[in-house]
Amino acid sequence: MNTKAASELNLKKSSEAIPTVEIDTDSISDLERLGTIRRTLVSFAAKDPGMRATIYVHATVSFNFHEMTNSDFIGVVGPVSILQVLQAELSRLPGARSRLSDYISTRESTMAYHLEHGKVWVPEDALTWSVVEARPEDGVGPLQSLVEDDSEVGGAISETTEEDLPEDDDVDLKGFRIESPARYRAARADASIGSIKRQIETVFGLPEGSVALCGPDGRALRSDARIATLRRRWDQ
Repeated sequence: MNTKAASELNLKKSSEAIPTVEIDTDSISDLERLGTIRRTLVSFAAKDPGMRATIYVHATVSFNFHEMTNSDFIGVVGPVSILQVLQAELSRLPGARSRLSDYISTRESTMAYHLEHGKVWVPEDALTWSVVEARPEDGVGPLQSLVEDDSEVGGAISETTEEDLPEDDDVDLKGFRIESPARYRAARADASIGSIKRQIETVFGLPEGSVALCGPDGRALRSDARIATLRRRWDQ
């Protein structure tokens, strides 16, 4: 499997809110949803090897479909046409509910995918990214929709200038809404330990630094470790 250090990729971050496609994750199976997203991104990246874009996901409860849903807000720092293609593909799935939706902050979202060198990359851990391929069975595993502040991935991310903001100046954005989703859903496997500790402290009104997530040996995991690592240690 092809891998790169995060510092070898031109991961993009925006100081401005970014537009999204929202998908009701309860309206469709993970297999169909994740497979469609992966295949769409792989195809998009292959058509323009010189293009680079970073895809963020913010998972939260939403009322945008006129009832409470669990939704993933998928945003892009890069060509907005990526979102339009994703929305077109997701809307073809029977029963799936998706829409062009709210703007999100990259600081409150998770880096889920990165398009560069004509390939799609996903994070293995805080320091390593790997290439994904679109396969018929694609879709097994999480979309990296989680509670996380990716500013913890030091050195690999830098604030963007105006030229790093969405590049499709002629794209009609009036379908997008500017709002802030209400609250987070449960963390996914690649959430950072540090971000989850902060969320627990916030939700329960606990003092900063009072929460520790420990392995079976009683030792607290580092803040840049992932929830998947914590679960794996307890499963051993």
